[in-house]
Amino acid sequence: MKLNKFILATSIALVGISAAKADMTINMTGATSISQSVHQGIMNALGDLTYAYDATGGATNLTTKSAMFKGTVAGISGTVTIRTSFTGSVDGIRDLAQNNQLSYIDLGVSCTSAGNTSGITKSIVTGNEPNVAFSDVYQNTTKYTSPSLTNKNVAVVPFVFWTNASAPAELNNITPQLYKAIQTLPVPISMFTGSTTDARFVYPVGRDGGSGTRMTALAETGWGAKNPVNQYLPTVVGTAITDLVLTPQVSVPTDPTYIAEGNNGGSAANLITYLNATSNTAVSDGNVPVVVAYLGLADGRKVTSGKQLNYNGVPFSTSAVKNGQYTFWTYEHLFTRSGYYAGNAKTVLDKVITAFQQPAVLGIADAINEADMAVERTTDGALVTPK
Repeated sequence: MKLNKFILATSIALVGISAAKADMTINMTGATSISQSVHQGIMNALGDLTYAYDATGGATNLTTKSAMFKGTVAGISGTVTIRTSFTGSVDGIRDLAQNNQLSYIDLGVSCTSAGNTSGITKSIVTGNEPNVAFSDVYQNTTKYTSPSLTNKNVAVVPFVFWTNASAPAELNNITPQLYKAIQTLPVPISMFTGSTTDARFVYPVGRDGGSGTRMTALAETGWGAKNPVNQYLPTVVGTAITDLVLTPQVSVPTDPTYIAEGNNGGSAANLITYLNATSNTAVSDGNVPVVVAYLGLADGRKVTSGKQLNYNGVPFSTSAVKNGQYTFWTYEHLFTRSGYYAGNAKTVLDKVITAFQQPAVLGIADAINEADMAVERTTDGALVTPK
């Protein structure tokens, strides 16, 4: 009897120790525009940090779209693991709402204090469903509106229109009217510059349907976030655009926004390549093109030859965003499924959000703390009004 009681007491103690030392894993996905700041925020939030990341293409621990961080958080006794797989805002909302399995770095991959990049393996398996999605757009801006996700606004993210390397200096501004015009068909550059001696035409290039940057641009300009677009696919040889055609159809039966010709688009990396290229020769339709694209500011830093455009006559500045003169911006949202943002998960996420919202960390993505804004809006593309 005494032996049985001893065994029972020991078992209860071990269970208690196990519970007290319970590890937890949080899987994040969503917006690429803010991913660098999220990674830095995670690194600043965790104690005893070790990590691993996918360095494909020369990616760093911040610029990678796939990483795994392990460490400690006050109030959580076990090891906290946070994995990221950033694919786009709309994709993130879809995958969180539908509880889709994503490709995350395997939990058994070695993490080091310097950041391991060797032996990185990923899997799409049970347990790889996202718990958190960062998004540049509200859930109701997308078509993935059910089930309703829990939203927390964590920052403001500005965007900028760009033109490519060979655009004339006079092409320095874009308006909603002009953007809607080039979505209808390529337009003479004179509509942008007033020059009647320049015979070139302006073409839109842009992101795919899983991108929050795309939806933000379409909502802000009044085109309509969910409406089909006419976006072009350049052929770049060396540093020159040699041809330009409507983006070909792709077959994604579960997502009709991708299917129509011209309606798809590329990654941020694709757009950066196009914007850094010149375009001085005629393409298939006989026109000499100039291309216009939209990017988040963090991605835009990689545009070394193209140039930023003013929006509605206003150049981008943090002050202009905060005070309402520059309106091409959106809220950065942290979405979770109903009931998840509680207990230990809330403790960890609040720690990450606090670290993420520090000025130096937000500044990596040129993002702004919402508390610093003198203006606000109620949804994507809505009227900007004083707080």
